[in-house]
Amino acid sequence: MVVTRGSSGALAAHANGLVTVPAPPVVVADTVGAGDSFMAALLAGFLDLGDDPRAMLTPASIEALLRQATAAAAITVGRVGANPPTREELASAAPA
Repeated sequence: MVVTRGSSGALAAHANGLVTVPAPPVVVADTVGAGDSFMAALLAGFLDLGDDPRAMLTPASIEALLRQATAAAAITVGRVGANPPTREELASAAPA
């Protein structure tokens, strides 16, 4: 289960507990599309885990997915309109 918390970041509950990440700092221009961008980045990252993504879910991989998703939402709210980031923008913005 994943919960978005806006400027407070996001959390995921999994079999071994909770993983939380803070939201990246951003000057908000428009919140339209933030949730869609978060979910798209989360799903894309999940699918990028490989042929059996559920088997690859660990606390570390879940944290990386949440960081990617919160980065996508932050980029989106930093500009006007529902304008999600490209993979290239996300790759350069998401912390390692």
